[in-house]
Amino acid sequence: MKALSALLRAGLLASTTLVLLLPDPAHAAPITVSNAGYWLETVGTNTIGIAAGGTPAGTVTSLFVANTDPLAGTTATASLPSGATTAPVVDPTGLWARRALNPNAAQLAPLTVVFSNGPDQASFTGRDLTGLVAMPLVAGLSVNAAGNPLRPIVSWNLPAGAGDVDFIQIVFYNDDTNLEIGNRVTRPGDTTSFQFASDLPLNFNFVINVRLIDLAVDGDPFVSGNIQRQSRAYINYTSPVPEPTTALLLAGGLAGLGWLQLQRRANRNGRPLWGKAACPGPLDKP
Repeated sequence: MKALSALLRAGLLASTTLVLLLPDPAHAAPITVSNAGYWLETVGTNTIGIAAGGTPAGTVTSLFVANTDPLAGTTATASLPSGATTAPVVDPTGLWARRALNPNAAQLAPLTVVFSNGPDQASFTGRDLTGLVAMPLVAGLSVNAAGNPLRPIVSWNLPAGAGDVDFIQIVFYNDDTNLEIGNRVTRPGDTTSFQFASDLPLNFNFVINVRLIDLAVDGDPFVSGNIQRQSRAYINYTSPVPEPTTALLLAGGLAGLGWLQLQRRANRNGRPLWGKAACPGPLDKP
């Protein structure tokens, strides 16, 4: 009887412990929204699928972006005052995005996005974009590789009618994967050129994106939530392929270095690399 009581007490304790360890849905961690923004954006012709490939004069769009934590299991619904709703999607980097091409006045009204994950919800409301003039693309975007093709110079002209340009940002993409690579470079709004500070990898297909950015509140931090207008112009650049003679010399040099390393090891161990014993010489010095 005592043994049975002990077993029952142990079972009750284990059950209580299990209940205490189970997550309580009513007290789950709330959804955190970060890097959220909503702005008017002009997208130039591109090969990486932004705004359906853009157009030479620029496709005008409205763009919402945000990150959420958690991402897994979270859903999102975007709505306008008109009652129209859409579902933002998650891009390969885990960023929520919702882009409207050629938006009409009603589609430029403040956008509200509600995120849900189980019983938890969080929301973001973007600014009213009505009445804003779309930011034009930079003009004359070009890449000059004459001096050093591994450190080319990217140049452009500021367009007429751009209005307030607070920052210029240069962003890089892999044209084969359509994914952003490297670090973004941010420059003052009157910048008209940029040169790579280090050698690019050989035979690599880049897409170089030059963005003009207008902040909603000048002097406030440059963050997603403070962007009201932006334009994106693109240009493609492929870094040079090594010349055949250079490639052969490089391959031969690497092979020679590898052979010498094997030779040194063989000599130190007193074993021949091929057939005969290796003779000591200058290459055997440490």
